[in-house]
Amino acid sequence: MTIGKAIYYLLSNDATVSGLVSTRIFPEVADQEQAMPFIVYNIRSNDPSDVQTGPSSLDTASIEIACYSTSYTQVIDVASAVRLALDRVGGTYSGVNVQSIQYTTETMDFEEAQRAYKVMACLLYTSDAADER
Repeated sequence: MTIGKAIYYLLSNDATVSGLVSTRIFPEVADQEQAMPFIVYNIRSNDPSDVQTGPSSLDTASIEIACYSTSYTQVIDVASAVRLALDRVGGTYSGVNVQSIQYTTETMDFEEAQRAYKVMACLLYTSDAADER
């Protein structure tokens, strides 16, 4: 699932996102002592389209992006910047063909153990699977 490369590229090359989190953008997990704010992205699933004539020509992946901060206002700013950087994006990023990224849901939470606010965004990514072979 090469979408992780595109997600990292899009977030780290967005001036607003990087202005808020610098280089603190991580796949799957961040260090326990990581300075906030930061972003963690996960590829939750990849669903290829079933075709009878050969390999899937279209993949749809479910992506979760978690934004963390000790400040309520700041976590909202980070989540808003992430949405602007990713929603309805298409093109080729870090060698990955992105047909579309669709922002689907968002939830807010407070994680007591980290004493941090968390905004979890869910997105759907669609790509031409042939480009990923």
